Amino acid sequence: MREIQLSHTKDFQGRLELNEPVRVYDCSGPWGDPDFQGSVEEGLPALRADWIRSRNDVEEYNGREVISSDNSHSSFHIPHFAFRQPLRASPNRPVI
Repeated sequence: MREIQLSHTKDFQGRLELNEPVRVYDCSGPWGDPDFQGSVEEGLPALRADWIRSRNDVEEYNGREVISSDNSHSSFHIPHFAFRQPLRASPNRPVI
């Protein structure tokens, strides 16, 4: 949660009316935390990776190659996280 300070409102008589702060849900995740030291190129820390693999219901696989249309054919480059191996459900094993 975070609190947004609002400006006063001027009514039709020119008087200022106080607006209380508004609390909103902050969905920015770690990116909104001033102490977070990550970057878009590094991605978010894989906090659950060991737990996911320990369930033995997923396997690593070679994902498809990233192509220019993944970046909307623009010059803006969306980082490819080559250091993370994609996971999928293991055959004949229910995902927990």
